[in-house]
Amino acid sequence: MLGAKFVAQFFESRIKKFCRNHESDHEKDNCVFVQREAYYPRAKQSEYRKDSMEAEIRLLPPCDTEPSQRVANTSYFVPDRHAPSIRATGSIVIAPASSIIKGMKIFVGAFIKWLPLALAITMLCGLIHVTVQQNYRQSLNDPQIQMAEDAARYLAKDYTPAAVVPRGEQIDIAESLVPWIAVYDTSGNILESSAVLDGKPPVPPRGVFDITHWKDPIVGHHLTAGLPANENRVSWQSPSGVRNAIVITHIEGNKGGYVVAGRNMREVENREGSLMQMIVLGWLATLIGTVLAAVIARRLS
Repeated sequence: MLGAKFVAQFFESRIKKFCRNHESDHEKDNCVFVQREAYYPRAKQSEYRKDSMEAEIRLLPPCDTEPSQRVANTSYFVPDRHAPSIRATGSIVIAPASSIIKGMKIFVGAFIKWLPLALAITMLCGLIHVTVQQNYRQSLNDPQIQMAEDAARYLAKDYTPAAVVPRGEQIDIAESLVPWIAVYDTSGNILESSAVLDGKPPVPPRGVFDITHWKDPIVGHHLTAGLPANENRVSWQSPSGVRNAIVITHIEGNKGGYVVAGRNMREVENREGSLMQMIVLGWLATLIGTVLAAVIARRLS
């Protein structure tokens, strides 16, 4: 009897507790029901869990990555939504041969479009070099022009060669940069000289005294346009290798003959060499910079 009574009391207490827990709260019967979104963090992350993830091979744009790159030791992997991709088995991201071919096509296309620019750069650098070099060379004649023309004018007035050639210590034109002057007869023989070369007065080749060729459009490497009819300007290299910029002026009148004024070219030729180095370095830097810019612009387009 006691056991049956105990069981009946237990069930009665449980029923009362159940009813009490589920008793309606009449004060909140009119409240609006708000629907809540369930949040399941593990379910959301399961899409990217390593044990449930499908490996991926992405087709990458050329030059964006190494040919192969292994995806390893990651708890999850989020694919790049900007890159086209395909699903496959394995765990390696591979840049296929087609991307290398595409990169070569980009470079070749950019190179072809760059060629006219490279030609223009080369021609411009060459023009700059010729212009500046000729300015250096022509300015080297400035004192000789005045010296030769003045001496020829005095000699045409019956002055003697000794009167127009300075006296004093003679100039060694192999060492000194000082301008020098000399007077020659109609056959090219020396009459007076303020300079010596290898211990003797300098004697240019007989051909420079041939006035019949002074009217040619080009004498040596120099244009003759604009020069006086009785004047010639050339670069003379002696048998010993000494280079001089000389101006030859024909003496008008019955006496005839020639006045030669010259100066050593060493310093100007050093400047010309430095100019060539600067032009070549600028040319190479411009070519490299423009071809890189052309490839980058082609790739971005």
